[in-house]
Amino acid sequence: MMTEHPEFSFDESDESETDLSYLDFDSTELRAHTRALYEQWRVVYRLIYASIFGDQPNDKQADNATEQSSGDAELSDEETLHEHMIGFLLSDSQIVAVKLHSASAFFNQRVLLLGHAAIIRQHAQQVWVGLHSIADAIDEHVLATPVEFLDVIRGELGVFQRLFREWAARFPPTGPADEWGLFK
Repeated sequence: MMTEHPEFSFDESDESETDLSYLDFDSTELRAHTRALYEQWRVVYRLIYASIFGDQPNDKQADNATEQSSGDAELSDEETLHEHMIGFLLSDSQIVAVKLHSASAFFNQRVLLLGHAAIIRQHAQQVWVGLHSIADAIDEHVLATPVEFLDVIRGELGVFQRLFREWAARFPPTGPADEWGLFK
């Protein structure tokens, strides 16, 4: 037997007290910062991709990057671990790009921007940690990337982090309440 859910209705008294001033938010600066942040992430992603595969991705390669494998060759446990970590690194990188791009759909909705920002930060941090896996793979000669290249990626991630803080500082100061209670 299916459980019945209670009927949902809005309390009309709440509607008259709702602050809709957030709809007047000028998103011009936020849009510019979102574009700059996205472009910086593209730099980071291309560097990560180049460090793994040795070249810059074209659109088709970028779409299939997480599906690439070493083919039929027998891999050691260590090589398999590195290959999985590289897959996670590429996947996290792609999630950051998608979330940044989709954030442009709701510039005046603070709660949605905060949610996207939390996801972006989480996956960018996982990329930072994943770079250690690339360093291990380089040390074990699984990848033929110079270790100095990772310093370049870390530097670009530092630029991304600075731009991220500037971006988040431009979110609308108010907005509708978070029905889940996570963002106040």
